[in-house]
Amino acid sequence: MDLPRVIIFDLDDTIVDDSSDVAACWEQTCREAAARIAGLDPVALRAAIERERDSFWSDPGRLRAGRLDLRAASTSIVGQALRSLDLDVPGAAAEIANRYRDLREDRITLLPGAIETLGWFRSRGVWLGMATNGSAVGQRAKIERFGLPPYFDRIIVEGEFGFGKPEREVYQALLASLGANPAKTW
Repeated sequence: MDLPRVIIFDLDDTIVDDSSDVAACWEQTCREAAARIAGLDPVALRAAIERERDSFWSDPGRLRAGRLDLRAASTSIVGQALRSLDLDVPGAAAEIANRYRDLREDRITLLPGAIETLGWFRSRGVWLGMATNGSAVGQRAKIERFGLPPYFDRIIVEGEFGFGKPEREVYQALLASLGANPAKTW
C-alpha cells in the first residue's frame, strides 16, 4: 500500500479516549450530588441532565461556544436540569458540573495502540498533522499530558486558531503549513 505524504488526525476519541466514561462520570456525579442536596433524586437528575444536554448540544451556536468552555457548558446544562426539577440550590449547578468535568479529565487515557501507530507512520516518513476542536487550555493540556507534540509536524487547536472542524480554514491551514496536496493526504 502506498502511504500518503500527510495524515491529519483528530485528538478526542481518535488518539485519546475522551468519552467512554461519560455515563459513569455523570452517574457518580449525580449520586454524590444527591447525597449532599436534600430532595435530589440522582436518577431524576441524571435523566434531566441527559434531556438538557441533548438540547444544549443540538444547537450549532451553543455547540461551538460550548466546546470552547466545557465547564461553562456543563454548568448551563446542570442549571437547566435543576430548574426543570424545581430545585433552586445556589452554586449547585457549578459544583455538580465541575465535579463531572474533573472526573472526565481524570479518566482520559490514550487509546490502545495510538502512540505505536503515530510512531509507525513517523518512522515511514509520513508527516502528521492534528486538528482538534475545543479550548486552547483544555486541548493543549491533553496533548502535553500524553507527550504528543513530538509526533506531529503541525497541531491546530480551535481555541488558538479561531476556527474548528469541519470549517475549511482548518484543513487549508494544515495542508499549507505541511506543503501537502489534498489528494495525497489522509
